[in-house]
Amino acid sequence: MPNAATVADLAPPPTGRVLIGVCTLNEAANIESLLTHLRMALPDADILIVDDNSPDGTAAIANRSAEHDARIRVDVRTARGLGGAIRHAMQAAIDGDYEWFVNLDGDFSHNPADIPRLLDAATHQTTHSTKSGGRDVSSNAAATNDAVTINSATNRSVTNNSANSAASNQPADEQPTANGKPQREIDVVIGSRYVDGGSIVGWPLRRKIMSHLVNRFATLCLRLPVRDCSGSMRCYRVQKLKEAGADNLVSNGYSVLEEILIRLKQVKAHMIEVPITFTDRTLGESKLTSREAIRSMGQMVKLALKQ
Repeated sequence: MPNAATVADLAPPPTGRVLIGVCTLNEAANIESLLTHLRMALPDADILIVDDNSPDGTAAIANRSAEHDARIRVDVRTARGLGGAIRHAMQAAIDGDYEWFVNLDGDFSHNPADIPRLLDAATHQTTHSTKSGGRDVSSNAAATNDAVTINSATNRSVTNNSANSAASNQPADEQPTANGKPQREIDVVIGSRYVDGGSIVGWPLRRKIMSHLVNRFATLCLRLPVRDCSGSMRCYRVQKLKEAGADNLVSNGYSVLEEILIRLKQVKAHMIEVPITFTDRTLGESKLTSREAIRSMGQMVKLALKQ
């Protein structure tokens, strides 16, 4: 469990309203402390807990916190499945007219103190691009039209290795700057385990291999332009989720994380990655069973065949 964020850890407050969505199933051991850490990390955000009717009383514990914090809301679903829960949270962000939607796991695998860094990257980082032979050139290197990596140590944009995309017209989200180079808005920030500075703590070798294979498949077969396609710590521009048709996602399991990136790529969302440390849970049990992993891989194969 991470240490509480200090004032010095927090980034400048983001512009626009923020909804933090946490999807839970049997997280009674984590939820109260997680809500405390979320509120410390981002005092002005609204928080939505989407609980899949946990038999361990997760929702009841969250509701006790909500009694003392009017900006916490708890929705209990009768259905189960991470995909449906994430869709529910995304729709709440769209219906609530938020500017940013932040998603993270409910088991402290993601450190809430990292949220300000994701929001800071989304709201204060931009890339400047010019057209060169059909390519986008971002910062000082050739890049795709979709994704770059933000190096947190130097605050410098570093390009990702993914397929280049020809572009005949300047994207709508690129606005001219004083030096004549278009400035692109950022639509998705991914807390990434697989860029420089990112890491995984506590996973056995088998789990690491499985994760790498899933992400390699997503990069090559789904043609996603980011290295960490299966991590759920992300910050989305809500307007882009609306454009991508987040309400029409079909995946009910973990493959929803790849499906939403496919939809966002189709509407030319600009994605970046910032490094995070993913720490395996210390309390409670993982919901990713072998059966669920196989089912999600099957869904990703279906998604790949549609590409």
